[in-house]
Formats: sequence, C-alpha cells, structure tokens
Amino acid sequence: AASVGNAAASVGNAAASVPYVLNAVDPANVFGGDASDWKFARVPSTHIVLHSGQPILLAQENGERLTTASNVSDDLIRRALREFFTRANAPRHAVVTEWNGKTVLKSAGENFLRELGLYRVPKGMEWWRKG
Repeated sequence: AASVGNAAASVGNAAASVPYVLNAVDPANVFGGDASDWKFARVPSTHIVLHSGQPILLAQENGERLTTASNVSDDLIRRALREFFTRANAPRHAVVTEWNGKTVLKSAGENFLRELGLYRVPKGMEWWRKG
C-alpha cells in the first residue's frame, strides 16, 4: 500500500510542477484582490499562470500585457509562456506590447517570445497559432 501512495504522490508532484493557466474570473482564482500582491481586473481577457500554486505570469488583455514574477527562473518563464499561448481555446492571434510594464521591444521578454515563435512587428511581438 505504501508504494501505491508513493506513486500517487509522485504523480501529484509531477502535475504540480507543470504551469497551469487560470482565467481571472475563475472562482478558483484567489489572486488579484486587495490582499494579493498581484493587482489586475477580474475580466475574461486576463489569465494568470500558476506554478506550485503561486502566480508566475500575468497575461492581461489576451496577452497584450505580460507581467512575470521576479523570483522565477528563465526556464519556468518559458514554460509559463508556452502554456499560456498554447492553452485550450486560446485565441489564434495575439500581439504583445508590454513586458513587465514597459515596451516588449528590446526587453528580455522579446527574446522569450521570439523563442516561442512570435515575431517582431511595429507594435510589439505578434503570434499566430498554427493549425
């Protein structure tokens, strides 16, 4: 019985290590209120990406404005971005204009987004979902 419990725990730990996209209006969302460090409107166009229960990426206006947690590794930011842009029912098109409150162009975000396949346009970085 102990081995079954350990197997279940390892599956749970593996699931917890995958970033999870949550819509801001989802009742499970506990972030964004007065007691939270993350301030955002609870509207359908806003998503947060959680890792181990903590927000690591805030995507407002369908990804037009992206904000990352300050204590997150580059690898985790890449994974969070991938989860956000490839989530079920994600829009086929997005233009990112802001990264951590500043223009995305010439920011660290531009490099992360380019790695995902976004390309530079005059307003920022553009994404078209394939398929």
